[in-house]
Amino acid sequence: MNRSSPYVRRQWLGREIRRLREEHDVTSESIARALSFPRQQISALENGHLGRMSLSSAESVITSR
Repeated sequence: MNRSSPYVRRQWLGREIRRLREEHDVTSESIARALSFPRQQISALENGHLGRMSLSSAESVITSR
């Protein structure tokens, strides 16, 4: 079982979201527009600051296409 701290898991999640976004040539601005979120909220998520947004908002970013 992985015993990493919540901070480490948030950092990993943020890096993965950014990697996938960049891999698909999508800008944070376009994701923000599509989800009606401030761009800063997408940036915060990618930088591991998940606490700034609700879990449902984070799920929207992760599952958006």
